[in-house]
Amino acid sequence: MTDQEFDQQKQVAYYAATVAAFTNVRMELDKSVLALSAGGIGLVVTLMTTVGASSVSILTLDILSIAAFLVAIFVSLVIFSVGADQMRAVAQGKEEPSGKWLDYVARSTFAVGVVLACVAGGLAGYAKIPKGDAEMTNSNKGNPAEQVQKSLTGFSGLAPKPAPAPAAAVPAPAAPTNPALTPPAAAK
Repeated sequence: MTDQEFDQQKQVAYYAATVAAFTNVRMELDKSVLALSAGGIGLVVTLMTTVGASSVSILTLDILSIAAFLVAIFVSLVIFSVGADQMRAVAQGKEEPSGKWLDYVARSTFAVGVVLACVAGGLAGYAKIPKGDAEMTNSNKGNPAEQVQKSLTGFSGLAPKPAPAPAAAVPAPAAPTNPALTPPAAAK
């Protein structure tokens, strides 16, 4: 093998590796959008069942985010089909169909789903914050020494209490004696 043939084979191998890497990266991106969209649906459904939709706007955001994730999943599956058609067309020497707009739709709807899910989750969390706590923290502003005194009120109630004195012993009543039942006295 000459040096020129060797260099030509290296070029072919390099081109094949580059095309394979490009295809793998593109497919991995589509697989990631597919998997993350499915996970996004799971997250939104979990939020809906655990936290609940406290308003119509939160419920609407949840439904829209699920719809966006579903569109991203569907378009990702279509991309796999179009990708196979593109590879077949290239192998047969035909003009390949363009699927770039599908990539844009899949990524855009995934991003919209993420944003809607984050907004819905944030609003649901905000709705669960008790309103009385915010007012209480604002009303406690004042003299720090007075606040310490208030916080230690009742501290003396924690001191151990002395044990009650034992009750006076009451002598037991004397048992009646029967001379017939008493044992004879010991001899001295």
